[in-house]
Amino acid sequence: MSSKFEQQGRYIIQNGQKYDLFDLPRGFVIYGDITLSGLVDGTLPDMSDVVVMGRFACAGAMLSSLRGAPRFVMRDFNCSDNRLTDLKYITQDIRGGIICSNNRLGTLSGVQRSVAGDFICSNNDLGTLKGGPDIVLGDFVCSDNKLSDLNGGPQYVNKWYVCSRNQLVSLAGAPHSIGGGVFDCSNNRLVSMDGSPRYVSDAAIYSDNYISDLRGAPAVVGTQVVCKNNPIVSLAGGANMRFGVSFECDLHSEYTVAPVELLAIRSSSFGSIAHNLLKCVLQPAGSHYNKRRDVITTWHQLTDAKSLKNIVNKQLCSREY
Repeated sequence: MSSKFEQQGRYIIQNGQKYDLFDLPRGFVIYGDITLSGLVDGTLPDMSDVVVMGRFACAGAMLSSLRGAPRFVMRDFNCSDNRLTDLKYITQDIRGGIICSNNRLGTLSGVQRSVAGDFICSNNDLGTLKGGPDIVLGDFVCSDNKLSDLNGGPQYVNKWYVCSRNQLVSLAGAPHSIGGGVFDCSNNRLVSMDGSPRYVSDAAIYSDNYISDLRGAPAVVGTQVVCKNNPIVSLAGGANMRFGVSFECDLHSEYTVAPVELLAIRSSSFGSIAHNLLKCVLQPAGSHYNKRRDVITTWHQLTDAKSLKNIVNKQLCSREY
């Protein structure tokens, strides 16, 4: 960007010249960031043949259409907090991220297939991800929509993939791997982990769903698997799972036979948890935080009701609180 660039309301100063953003010559190149927030009221000026070598923002401008958007934007394109129902007329060559959250979008059709930064489409009316990008090199956030599955969504996401607070009953369409961040599908209607990415570099979060066992869980998770507030009654499907820090859950006492709740599993190394010593956080069913105990065990003992009952009787329930 040129150090001689400055925006002053609807005008820009560039190389000593003053230009009106609402009356730019065709093919004009802007060497800086542009914000039209507070300058327009429902309609963009015609910048369809203008190049912006910085960020372009038209957030909070009561827009119902992106007609007039620039031909090219070098960095992020932000059209959040408007009244958009679609992305028709969005700039077709954006070299940064795209933020279109807090609109009324019912479709992502019209957006480019690959996004070099974040793609954030949260808090809209999306019932499908079809028509959206295939590749997102930053975060992909589609939370607070009306999605029932992830079909049509990006198949490569380099950082975070957040699809929380939707109406998901299936993870079909999720990418095979999350290369540099968290996979968060919390606060949905999932009854199964089927369809999960097989590899998640950071944490995998499934809290506040209706999941009852671990079938379909990722094979490798870099840090934590978080399954809080689910009716998990079985560890079936988890034997070959590998995680870097811990598995956090609320395993109901109906499964364990003994009157105990399993709150967390921490593995001694990054290998398969079926072959490692495990430090488990247990507490008597219905008790308070100060009744919790760390118990060293194995996956076999943990998943065998008789073995677990013996552990509980010796290491947990026999203690006075």
